[in-house]
Amino acid sequence: MINFNDITTHPPPPHPPKKRGVVPMLQGVRARTHTGSLDKIDERARTKFTCKQTCSGSAELLEPTMCSRRTCVILGVIGVLLGVIITVAVVLTLPLKRTFIRRCELFPGYDCENLWSVFQQAYVGKDPCNVPMEAYDPLIAAAPFKPACNRMMFWSKTKDLVQDFTKKRGCFLTLEKTLLGSVLDDLSWCGEEGSSETFKRFCRRKCENNPVGSFWRRASAAFADVACGDVTAVLDGSIEKPFDPESTFGSIELKRFKSPRVRSLKIVLVSRKKALSNCMNTSLQDLQRELGAGITYSCTEMTESQFNECSSDPEKPCGPCW
Repeated sequence: MINFNDITTHPPPPHPPKKRGVVPMLQGVRARTHTGSLDKIDERARTKFTCKQTCSGSAELLEPTMCSRRTCVILGVIGVLLGVIITVAVVLTLPLKRTFIRRCELFPGYDCENLWSVFQQAYVGKDPCNVPMEAYDPLIAAAPFKPACNRMMFWSKTKDLVQDFTKKRGCFLTLEKTLLGSVLDDLSWCGEEGSSETFKRFCRRKCENNPVGSFWRRASAAFADVACGDVTAVLDGSIEKPFDPESTFGSIELKRFKSPRVRSLKIVLVSRKKALSNCMNTSLQDLQRELGAGITYSCTEMTESQFNECSSDPEKPCGPCW
């Protein structure tokens, strides 16, 4: 018979040691926290605890490296996007404003900061294809064009020639030599719906009511409205059709010349390398028919070198060479 008292009772084998998990570690955090030994907190446990509270919100915790890496990536992307937005706004707006203000300050008697503000109101926050000419009416009113009788010069497809001419001699006044024409000459700008910034790149120009085209049409109309006395227009004699009724000069400026304020229109037809048209060109005959009643018409043919000679001698008194 088996004597059960003689049987040695062995304790059950110990369970394999538990892997270090979240609960013991968090308990350790609590124990250490209650004792006030915060400087001895297990950093790995704290990392997992924080991760549980802020990352997933679930009972399953992430490894510290996974959590910190994901958090850093998200924060990094957000930081980069914010930096790009701020940089683009500053980089694109400030150079245009600096150019505007610097050029404006060459004309004494104007509040250039106010003009910049009025200028921006025409296009900022708007669809860049929905800025009509009338949007610039307040700007024109803030810096109206002044008449310069017998000295006002217009051009079509000859901007480089005319600008070089007026740079050397101050005898004639073009739109680009006025305050508004000067501050915005050769610049590009636009806004975007929902944005308070000014942009100078990637602005759409193909749509009719883009901010740049609308400004120049409005400014050209206002400049032509104050034309008086003998008016000069420089056209390109190197092309077959020097007068284009669809150009700014043909569609806007010419139509604004009214008698008796405008006495005469003098066409200067400048040929560069080879003359392809003359004063008998059919397009110029169309121009005469478009010209308002009571305004006399004349046309002079010149080579580019002859035209440039008119401005080569600064000692010559102001007056036309044609």
